[in-house]
Amino acid sequence: SSTKLISVEFLEQVNNVTIGQLILRILTEWSISYSSPYIF
Repeated sequence: SSTKLISVEFLEQVNNVTIGQLILRILTEWSISYSSPYIF
């Protein structure tokens, strides 16, 4: 079996800063290690 994490976020602006903030927020909320090689 596989685990599927689903998160939906709507961004008003899409750029490097907002995507970076979103990734950090998701990693923090799901308690995923920042050094995890399988983020995507």
